[in-house]
Amino acid sequence: MKYMAMPIARDGAGSQLDAAKIEPVIKAITDPANQPVFLHSANGRLTAVLWMIKRVLTDGWTVEQAGAEATTIGLVNDDPSVPALWKSAQDYIRANKK
Repeated sequence: MKYMAMPIARDGAGSQLDAAKIEPVIKAITDPANQPVFLHSANGRLTAVLWMIKRVLTDGWTVEQAGAEATTIGLVNDDPSVPALWKSAQDYIRANKK
């Protein structure tokens, strides 16, 4: 298994995604050469957000389906950063959906 550190939060702002960093991560985790994939973040929230984005943009899921899965992964409203992460994910999906 390869190890790749690919942070997606803006420097110093854990509740804000850096849109420029998301696409390279999505490409890396969907590349068959990098399978299997193990995603990790300190509290699970960023992992859940990234997986939600991948599910919608790559796998063709609806935002509702991907959001429901994201809550089981760690995107739960137990922290003040969560609403901003939801909004960032949805904004990214809207801007990048084909």
